[in-house]
Amino acid sequence: MLDARCSILDARYSMLDARCSILDARYLMLDTQCWMLDA
Repeated sequence: MLDARCSILDARYSMLDARCSILDARYLMLDTQCWMLDA
């Protein structure tokens, strides 16, 4: 039971990590766009 719960939590955290990495990529794209606009 505990192992199953831990694996489910691990899966949820990995999904959150993927979402955060996607958000980081979007912010980097926004930063590069702002650099291009400034230049």
